[in-house]
Amino acid sequence: AFMIRRSVFEELGGFDEDLFLVYEDVDLSYRAQLRGYLCLYVPAACVRHAGSATIGAVSRVSIFYGQRNLEWVYFKNSPAWILLRTLPWHVIYSLAGGLSLIPAGLFGVWCSAKWDALKGLPRVLRKRRTVQRSRRTDPRRIWALMSRSWLMLKWREKRFDRGTLAAR
Repeated sequence: AFMIRRSVFEELGGFDEDLFLVYEDVDLSYRAQLRGYLCLYVPAACVRHAGSATIGAVSRVSIFYGQRNLEWVYFKNSPAWILLRTLPWHVIYSLAGGLSLIPAGLFGVWCSAKWDALKGLPRVLRKRRTVQRSRRTDPRRIWALMSRSWLMLKWREKRFDRGTLAAR
């Protein structure tokens, strides 16, 4: 679940409509952090949600929009200092994700998503200028908020995804 004050939502310009379907909440949260707002993660909160009821947990639609929008959120919002520190790992993670889709016959969807992300990059970079100019927090603050164990978290996530893919 995601909650935000209306005034902050409006200040940030609301959801980025280019991120149709997936990652729009992540994008908004990232932009809020860049403006200096506090975002809280409350793992003990219980929300009943029909997750992925519309597009499916592992479907062509979820993979396409998830993989495309991942790139747009990353390049639009990450300060240059963070991009330089994380880009090699981002590329490795992204390629590993694509390769993990081969057994399910979904690698082509991944390739289409990345190609679409690349085609949209000029628009994303224009938005990036606006986002980075309006930033009111130091990139080191954002860096401090990032998980250092993200690779292990993603590994567990991908292991679950492989189980889901194998069941298809």
